[in-house]
Amino acid sequence: MEQNLQGTLSNTPFTLYTCPLGKTSKVTSLDFNNPSAYGITLEKYSGSLAITTVIYDLTLDAGDSLIDNGLYFMEPGDSLIVTSSIVGTTYLIYLVES
Repeated sequence: MEQNLQGTLSNTPFTLYTCPLGKTSKVTSLDFNNPSAYGITLEKYSGSLAITTVIYDLTLDAGDSLIDNGLYFMEPGDSLIVTSSIVGTTYLIYLVES
């Protein structure tokens, strides 16, 4: 099932998505935007290994959009966690659950 999730981030770690038990999923796109300069950190938590890995930690100029079209394959219990350096960063995530 395809899903689109969107919202606005604060400046604390936020779980964008957690793969439900009994399912697998593929995150096909992540979009982030803020009219001000901001930093963005994306991490992946592995439910089976109980470890968190930083995927990227970037600093962006005012008005920059980050469009991440990398594929993130998610197993049950895996999560994507994002942290924005400032309040008001918007996000849009596209994924397919099976």
